[in-house]
Amino acid sequence: MGVTDARGDQSPACQRRGGYASAVETQAALTAADKTRCPDTAERMEVLARARELLEQMDDPELPADDFHALDAQFHILLSSLSGNVVLETMMTSIREATIGYVQETVAKLHIWSDVSRTLQAHHWKILEAVQRRDGERACQLLREHITWSSGLGARGAR
Repeated sequence: MGVTDARGDQSPACQRRGGYASAVETQAALTAADKTRCPDTAERMEVLARARELLEQMDDPELPADDFHALDAQFHILLSSLSGNVVLETMMTSIREATIGYVQETVAKLHIWSDVSRTLQAHHWKILEAVQRRDGERACQLLREHITWSSGLGARGAR
């Protein structure tokens, strides 16, 4: 399945946005999983604890979609910060800021946001678990699947 924006656009520009996010996040996950490059420190434990707190907030079925997306962006940026690579973290921040508009537009067109948010959360929890276990390959696989699934929401769920 190709990357699709809120209007069902599978243009090269839309494909690049999804590809950039996947490339940046998977590289950050691989780096974060490498114990020699990212040792166990108090800072790492704090970041993982904060990521867990964000997911716990996002588990609230009454959480408005806009709040969910703000927390979602924080979660992904926080995980990329584990890499210790300021360039990857800056790129992730830029990608998230550039895409939030069409993400919100897509969500506004979905029939059942609660089903979508539950699926996204299932993805998020698995990604966090892989990162905590330092399973970079699994985290990369899960991130790619998550980005592909999320990017296809416009084509699948519009009214």
